[in-house]
Amino acid sequence: LDVSRGTVRTALRHLEKNGLVRSIENGRGRIVAGEEKQKSVNSMGKFFVILSNLAENPAKYAESHAMWSVEAGAIDRCNRMSYHSMVLNTSCLRDGYFSEIVRNSPAGVILSNNMISSADLCRQAASEASRMDIPVVINGDCEGIERFDRVISDHAEGSYLLTKRLISRGCRRILRIWSFSGDVYWLRDRNSGYEKAVSESGIEILPPCCCPRPHRSR
Repeated sequence: LDVSRGTVRTALRHLEKNGLVRSIENGRGRIVAGEEKQKSVNSMGKFFVILSNLAENPAKYAESHAMWSVEAGAIDRCNRMSYHSMVLNTSCLRDGYFSEIVRNSPAGVILSNNMISSADLCRQAASEASRMDIPVVINGDCEGIERFDRVISDHAEGSYLLTKRLISRGCRRILRIWSFSGDVYWLRDRNSGYEKAVSESGIEILPPCCCPRPHRSR
């Protein structure tokens, strides 16, 4: 550079004073200050965060037909892609820990199926991650999360196809027996699919029958 070492040292001291460079830990050289900050921001870039109220590791359900097999598949895929998965309890939403994590830019956030029963927490987590431009996938469905990517069952279409199948086998009086009678989206969709299939076939729509599940004694 055709300048003396003293001039270079003086220039570096000025740059360090202005926060543009900083000495590395062993004191043998300096780095651009922004580079260290960028490294810190991306420290979670190889992690997927899974929010779950499940007391067990979702990975144990990999070979099951349970809804948590989706989370188990996500964990397996993370491992195959050399990513890491971090399973967190929803208590981290209340104490602010989840907000700290999403600020460190994880690769994505997966909301477990059992969070759907806590709809407010589900919406809170999805919104916090979305504000930080973190990809969000929800295993399940509830009202108010339609704008997020979801892994869901098409209850209306499934009920329609099942009813059409029964009709094709000669059934003319098809009774719906539900274990739940609340006003929830999936029950409305199932009833809608049934009624569509029955109406198309010109047979009688029978009112649903509710038989609550018996409580299991421990």
